[in-house]
Amino acid sequence: MIHINLLPGAAKRKRRQEIIRMLSASFTIFGFTVAGLAIVISLIYSQRFSLDNQIKKYDTEIADRQAKIAVYKDVIAETKLLRDKLTVINDLLGSYNRWARFFQYLTEATPSQGVKFVTVAATSDLKMSISGVADSAVDLQYLLMTFQKAHRDLEYQIQPGDTLARLAKAQGSTEALILEVNEAADESTLLAQKTITIPKLMFDTVDLASVNMQADDTSEREVDKNVSFALNIVFKQDILR
Repeated sequence: MIHINLLPGAAKRKRRQEIIRMLSASFTIFGFTVAGLAIVISLIYSQRFSLDNQIKKYDTEIADRQAKIAVYKDVIAETKLLRDKLTVINDLLGSYNRWARFFQYLTEATPSQGVKFVTVAATSDLKMSISGVADSAVDLQYLLMTFQKAHRDLEYQIQPGDTLARLAKAQGSTEALILEVNEAADESTLLAQKTITIPKLMFDTVDLASVNMQADDTSEREVDKNVSFALNIVFKQDILR
């Protein structure tokens, strides 16, 4: 009697099928892995492409903004230049107005006869140098006295506590000149008024720099000879405002 053992063959087939299933599963997993990697790589490249586009966009915006900044810098530079020119113009206008006031006040303070100015020059914002000729020493003395008392009138209402000395100091005047302008005999008479006139002095100092008698004058009396002179005048600060 012959016995045939089929188990080893069946086992081999079963083993082979298991191996095939395992390989199939492995290939399937590998396929999914490759597909997943492909998807990831695709996403990475897509993201990189998007980032490249964003970078290009930002580079373009940066270039545009740099161009605008360059334009703005030019505008700012031109604005500064215009501002500097405007400052110069304002300074010139200020100097012109100051000179106009110089000559206006000088004309108001100068006697109408007996004196002729030859040169008038500003040595600073408040100082003037004047040279001229007076008909006589008396006319020159009168000019100096006139300049020393030259003033512009300011109406003022008397306040409680006012004194003559305080008014003179605060308003840039002198006690004697305030009494003279208001025709008041004394301080009490002045302060009894409701409104007075404060004469604000125009000049801070009036200095006689030089004096020369005219040599060719035929007059026998020194007092009647023509006199050339030079004056240095300093205006009061507040009179030119």
